Amino acid sequence: DSTGSMQPTIDAVRAGLRDVFSFLGGLTTDMEVGLVHYRDHMDFPGAKGEGAGAEVLARLSPGITRAQKHLDAIQAQGGGDMPERVAGGLWLALQSRMGWKPLANKMVIVLGDAPPHAVERAAELAKEAHDSPETFLESRRRVVTGPGRRSRPRPFVTSTVAVGSFGAHGVTARAFRRISAAGGGAYVPFSTRGDSRDVTTEIVKRLVELSFGDRYVAEARRLVDIYFTYRDAGYIRE
Repeated sequence: DSTGSMQPTIDAVRAGLRDVFSFLGGLTTDMEVGLVHYRDHMDFPGAKGEGAGAEVLARLSPGITRAQKHLDAIQAQGGGDMPERVAGGLWLALQSRMGWKPLANKMVIVLGDAPPHAVERAAELAKEAHDSPETFLESRRRVVTGPGRRSRPRPFVTSTVAVGSFGAHGVTARAFRRISAAGGGAYVPFSTRGDSRDVTTEIVKRLVELSFGDRYVAEARRLVDIYFTYRDAGYIRE
C-alpha cells in the first residue's frame, strides 16, 4: 500500500529491507525479491481489469538491488475513500510475469493500513494461489522434476501485515485476517508509533516471522534478536 498514510511504514520497510535480506539470505542460497504497490482506482489513470489501481515496480530478481531502488523512489500519495486496491496489487503479484518458479517456495506479503474494496475477491485470489498455484504460472502442466517424475508446483503462501499509528484498524484487521487465512499464511498487526529505529527493527521481526510461519514465531523472533545483537556489535557486514 503506497497511499498517503503509508509513508512511515514505507520508510520502515525501506530501512529494514537490507536486514531482512541479510538475515534470510543466510538461510537460503537462492532468494529473490519483487515489489508491487497499490493505491486506489483513480491513482493509475487508464488502468483497467483486475490489476487496476496497482503497478509492478520490480519483478523477482536475486538480491535486493532492484526492489530497493524502487522502494527508495516511492512517495506515499493518493488514496480516496478508506478501502484500497488490495485485490489489484495481489493479482499483479501472483502473475507469472513476476518470474515465479514453479518449484520454489513462494511467499507474498500484503502490507497496508486499509481494507480491500473487494475483500472476498482478495481472499479468493489468495486461496486459489495456495490451492491451485498452477493457475498463475506460465504453464498449467505438471512440472517434470526428474526422469519419469512429475510434481505439482509449490503453493503461494499469502500473509498480511496490517499497520497503523495505533495498531491495525478493526475493519482492516478483519479483512487481512480473512486474506491470510485463505492464503495459508499468517496475519500480524503492526504499530508505526515510536522511535524510527524501533519501528524498523519491529518491521524486520514481523517480516521474518512471516517467513517462518505461525508455528515458529517465538523462535524466529529470538533469531532476529541474536542477528541484531551481532550486527550492532559489528560482527555482520554487508
